[in-house]
Amino acid sequence: MVGNSMGFDKRILNNNAAYLDGWISTLKENPKFIVSVIADVNKAANMVLEEVDKQKMALGEEPLLDKNRNQSTEAPKNKIVFENASIIKQNDGDYAVRASFQGKELGLKPIDRNVGILYFSLSEEAEKARLLSRTLEKSYGDVVMAQTQQQAHRVKI
Repeated sequence: MVGNSMGFDKRILNNNAAYLDGWISTLKENPKFIVSVIADVNKAANMVLEEVDKQKMALGEEPLLDKNRNQSTEAPKNKIVFENASIIKQNDGDYAVRASFQGKELGLKPIDRNVGILYFSLSEEAEKARLLSRTLEKSYGDVVMAQTQQQAHRVKI
């Protein structure tokens, strides 16, 4: 799960098939075993993501987990509000973002593959919403700010 969210190689190797065969036989013998395994996997994934976040924060980058972000209770005044926003996986396997602003469709913009993979691997809606918001601002921020400034200039005239 963590490897997928970080963009690691997902090719199937011979040892992957053997590993999965072992799991299949274990689960056939004791199907409820998966419940404890999933709990352990979640703990391990959180441990790894915590360490990744420590490194990201040390480098001045945005952490992956919500609990590691400084969250302000007050929304920024210049926060752009997008409508109909989503990250999609295209038929060719690439990822893109789309949204509209003040009723105007902004079009489809390609995004980094790792961002798309991370978005679809997140289970918490708040984290997905935060990643979508950051991606939208990165992809469309300049266009929207220019559009907003043009509207403000027209109002002054």
